[in-house]
Amino acid sequence: MFWLQQFDVQAGQYISYRDIDYKNLTLWLDAINQLEPSSQYAMLLATRVYSRVADNERKKLMLDYIYREFKKDPDKNWRWLAEATITAQHKLKDLQLALTYATALAEHESKEIPRWAKDIRLIVLENLGEIEQVKLLVGGLIANKTVTDPNEIRFLEVLMGRIEEKEQKTVQ
Repeated sequence: MFWLQQFDVQAGQYISYRDIDYKNLTLWLDAINQLEPSSQYAMLLATRVYSRVADNERKKLMLDYIYREFKKDPDKNWRWLAEATITAQHKLKDLQLALTYATALAEHESKEIPRWAKDIRLIVLENLGEIEQVKLLVGGLIANKTVTDPNEIRFLEVLMGRIEEKEQKTVQ
């Protein structure tokens, strides 16, 4: 893992992350994950180092790698997909990709994934202008008593208040 992490420094020269073969890089990350399945280090590097490259194509390759790893073991890799969702939304400006990731988080049944991570989908949908869908999802969460944490309920109330404000401004 340390060899891979230091690959960009060779014989006193620095290699830009843009010059690294990201398809090959994902194979190395896979090998590291297989050698030490309990480690989170490869996912940490994928999320916080290699997905920060200025090249959007490489960034997307890394985000897709994180998504694939999430699907293999959601309980272990949910936090990395939550970060990938935010990166897709704010760095790639790809709301559809962010929604794909956020939906995967929201729809996975697990007590390991906290409510806030599942709620990222609501924010992405709001940013996409899918207001009716947000209202339906929030209404369902409240009606089914899926959400019981007071802070979470407050978040949903603030979200709904923000949506109502937007709707009122649209009507005026």
